[in-house]
Amino acid sequence: MAKKQLEDWEVAVIRRLLLLGVDNAGQKLFKQDIAFLFSRPRRTINVGRIVEIADDHERYAGIAPATEEEARQFLRDWQEINFPENPILERDLGPTHPKTLAAIFQPRGDDEERIAVSETDTVEGKASFNWGSKEEYGRTMAGFANNRGGYLLFGVEDKTFKIVGIAPDRMPKFDPRKANQYLTRTYNHHLRFEIGDFSIAGKTVGAMYVYQSEHKPIVCKNDDGKLCSGDIYFRYPGETTRIKEPELRKLLEERGHQNEQDIVNILQRIADIGANNSAVIDLTKGTIEGKRGQFVLPTELISQLNFIKDGEFNEQEGAPTLNVVGELKAVPTGSVAIKKVKENLTERDILGDFVEQKEVGNPTEYIERQCHEQARWMPIYYYAHLAGFSHNELADFLKSSSSPYTGRVALHIQRVELDKLPSNIASTREKGHWVADLLSNGTVNIASEEDAISALNAICCFDTDTVDQDYSITLLREVFARFGTNTDAKVRGAFRRACCYLDRAYFRHQLPKAASEE
Repeated sequence: MAKKQLEDWEVAVIRRLLLLGVDNAGQKLFKQDIAFLFSRPRRTINVGRIVEIADDHERYAGIAPATEEEARQFLRDWQEINFPENPILERDLGPTHPKTLAAIFQPRGDDEERIAVSETDTVEGKASFNWGSKEEYGRTMAGFANNRGGYLLFGVEDKTFKIVGIAPDRMPKFDPRKANQYLTRTYNHHLRFEIGDFSIAGKTVGAMYVYQSEHKPIVCKNDDGKLCSGDIYFRYPGETTRIKEPELRKLLEERGHQNEQDIVNILQRIADIGANNSAVIDLTKGTIEGKRGQFVLPTELISQLNFIKDGEFNEQEGAPTLNVVGELKAVPTGSVAIKKVKENLTERDILGDFVEQKEVGNPTEYIERQCHEQARWMPIYYYAHLAGFSHNELADFLKSSSSPYTGRVALHIQRVELDKLPSNIASTREKGHWVADLLSNGTVNIASEEDAISALNAICCFDTDTVDQDYSITLLREVFARFGTNTDAKVRGAFRRACCYLDRAYFRHQLPKAASEE
């Protein structure tokens, strides 16, 4: 008789899960799902073992089902369990590691050319992988995210799950950023996914695992081919389609419950810490207040504050974390200094924050906003520098813009890739006079709009290798203070050009180079 892979208690739990037929969320449990719950990289449970238990194979005779509570406790804790054959649990391998995939997806016992899985609400097969089918892939991914996550398998025929395979280098060559850019443009929240591949029946099968979203519902925000703005896609067994009323109602109820639970958790933490030792951070107003007063951060630390990106959490699921990088120091009490995030950005914000050299909290929004503005020339490298972009990453970010003005986006991409600057600057004679005056030690009188235009044009002639950055920016700041609200098109145009000139001169070379740019 073959050696048992499963302990008696595991068989008991499996028996109860088969009787229940659903998980703790009420989702149908298939035999393949149960095999997944008990598989680990060092211990593979074939779906055939689950079939044997369901069929009362003699190997498992005499083992009674576990109680319902025991089975539901297992479903809550299964990721934490160190199974007998796997004393060192390899939890860090991830859902698309070859070992993980090989443990979950195995050939059928009666046909090794087919994967032992029926298409459920967690698995879908595709005969090939071609990002030209991104609408279809994105729709399925959104459906998985709105349900409980799932796998797209490439190189596996739909419905039959016959293994046809893909080229071994197909998945490694695919750049996930292409998928991220498309999904960001198309859906209202970030879709978290991983890609990988594994070998089965002598062929390579690609895999894309989509995580269940923590920000349901995922909603389509663009009309794109067969996709419709406002649609919510949901993964049902065997298909992805528009969500139906019962699932939508349940999804919204769960979201409301989660919001309530988040508040309860926060209140519980305050109770644990004590009201006198707690403070509340208002991220909309930039205040930190508690019963013992205000909490003040030193100015030099503000630039090092990083808020964890929406959807990413530390320590406790559902508890957004403020990640403070640096050393806290005692400072005199006063107003709270926090790197604020502006919303509804305007051209004046983009120009004004550049001349003030503000370390804004959302630099990528300043770049994205430029793709929506009519004005072509505004500082871009300064904000790319704050965002930590390389030249290629900046260009890729622009290519992923959600702006409907594709012509404007193309001009910005061209500007970055070809290192372009505005060309329509005043005559050399006029510039020469003002360059000399601005670089002299005397006071330069900028009394009119014409003077402002001439001074701004002159700034565009500075030799930035010899002219100090602080001096150049200070001059620009002085002009902005007097004429920054001017509505005259010539003044605004000259100011934008001067900003772009200094932006390129002082910040383009500060962008880190990616390996491919070396």
